[in-house]
Amino acid sequence: MHGSAVSINNRAKVFLGPSGSGKSTIAAALCNRYSLLADDLVAIRASEDEIRVFPAACRLSLFQDSALSTGYDSEVMPKVDPNEEKRAAQPKRGCCIEPLPLDAIYFLKKGEKLQIESFSRHEAMMELVRSTFSMGALRARVNASQHFMQCAIIAKKIPIYHIIRSHDIARLAESIVAIEEESTFPLRVQY
Repeated sequence: MHGSAVSINNRAKVFLGPSGSGKSTIAAALCNRYSLLADDLVAIRASEDEIRVFPAACRLSLFQDSALSTGYDSEVMPKVDPNEEKRAAQPKRGCCIEPLPLDAIYFLKKGEKLQIESFSRHEAMMELVRSTFSMGALRARVNASQHFMQCAIIAKKIPIYHIIRSHDIARLAESIVAIEEESTFPLRVQY
């Protein structure tokens, strides 16, 4: 899926959303205290018995303003691609090397007032499928019906939220606090 994943209390938090929605920025801010699982592409395996997120390349891809606001020195970070502005950063707390159980998924959405809202199972299923198809991930070698079933299992068993947040980089900390509070106990918050 098109997203980022971070380990908080040995469980995976996954952040999904369209390009530019802040997935890597939130992951980078969380990686000041927690380990990175994946950035840009998140692999999840779901069965009735367990749902696990698998580690990927140990690298964050950040725009310069996101790098600076999360404590990385963008001047010394190499470009991810010569034709792009994103820079590659090594997570400060390192990376996970083992798959972790999936704890929650957050779909990022732009808004003025920070809110975390639960999805209905139907809405969650549609967003999960959309997050995969948007990456073109279900081409040639992927079994679409098997993937669809895995999305259904995730939507049924995992808390899935909208995190509506300002893209104002100065307000990033309030999103991080809300995610950390939700990690302690599930809640529906509005700030």
